[in-house]
Amino acid sequence: MNEKIHFYENYLQKACQFLKTYQWIYDFPVVKCFVCKPWEQMPIEWQTYFSNHDAVLFANAVLNFQKQPCGKHELLQFISSTALPETLLDFIVECNTLNKMSREKLNDTAIIQEYTLDNNLSRCIKQKKRHEVSRFSHLIINTAKQLNCHTILDIGAGLGYLGQVLTHYDSSLNVIGFEMSNAHVQSADNRNKKITCVNDRNYLRTVEINNEMTDNKLLEIVHDTLNRDNDDNFILSSLHACGDLTPTMLKLYVKSKFIRGLLNVSCCYHTMNYSDEGFFNIPLSRTLKQIISQYQNFTMTLYGLRLAIQETHEQWYEKSDSKLKQHMRNTIYRGILECILVENNYHLEHRKQVYVKSDSMTFDDYCHLAIQHLKRLLFFTVIVNYMNFHASLTIFRLQY
Repeated sequence: MNEKIHFYENYLQKACQFLKTYQWIYDFPVVKCFVCKPWEQMPIEWQTYFSNHDAVLFANAVLNFQKQPCGKHELLQFISSTALPETLLDFIVECNTLNKMSREKLNDTAIIQEYTLDNNLSRCIKQKKRHEVSRFSHLIINTAKQLNCHTILDIGAGLGYLGQVLTHYDSSLNVIGFEMSNAHVQSADNRNKKITCVNDRNYLRTVEINNEMTDNKLLEIVHDTLNRDNDDNFILSSLHACGDLTPTMLKLYVKSKFIRGLLNVSCCYHTMNYSDEGFFNIPLSRTLKQIISQYQNFTMTLYGLRLAIQETHEQWYEKSDSKLKQHMRNTIYRGILECILVENNYHLEHRKQVYVKSDSMTFDDYCHLAIQHLKRLLFFTVIVNYMNFHASLTIFRLQY
């Protein structure tokens, strides 16, 4: 165990050092790349290199290095033929080292099993949700058997899909769903009654909670609920524990001696409480807090967390050159459009973004489609002054 803890500490130390050193690469909204201008912090030798070499060829060489054993030889050939700066090579090697460390020790390679949901259980459930529920329910039931627990608390139960599948495949389970949306509570009860008419082993009750729930308040409600049911030991679970719900559940797990297990799938990190000093609930680890405190002006930011949900290098490796160029084009076009909108004092709200795929179109065509999209989205006759827009576009072309 000490060896494993030492590995984690070493990994976190290296990862934080790396993230601090290269914070300028990721710590900004991608759509604001031409507003924030991260390249101004890029080492001069990197700027010179990327100005004179094909970015796709560079990306392919790096991906080959990470993907294949022979990739190192190909990367060395690429380095010698393109005069890759030593500092850029150091960056690539550090990335690969951290990637290997995480894969060797941190990844769980266990095979995930699943249940087959019949038409009764899967009614009105979308394919993605069926995929998640069928696997997560199998894991919960196996864990409940190992821990000899018969009560499952489903936090953020939604429409009760998970509880219905759990009680269908294990009639000994008592599933209590906690859900803050009153509309979801009513819909879950109605759906459960319909399914119960077909299969009387489905059993779900829903307890409503409010939106400002703390771990202490949630613990109070949990104990009050279970005291009425005379069942002391239980498993805490959540499929899509949004925002601060995940750290709340972790704190609850530590505080309560009655929680035998915790199974949780986190999501919506961008809704977590956040200030200029960082997230309120990240990190929870004392070790990670101590490591981060060693670096001045370094915190876990929203854009840093987004690094964890990017496509893997295997997925990038499978993309063709045309797909890589299309991705770059989409990013650049959207970044230029954002820059022009900001210059004209127009700011898009988070939920009113522009979703236009450029494919092989020109930037003029892209802008035309984007403006038409914004007109429909916001019901504006004119989004930005068209003359100002094209004047900004002309200036932008001269600059870049």
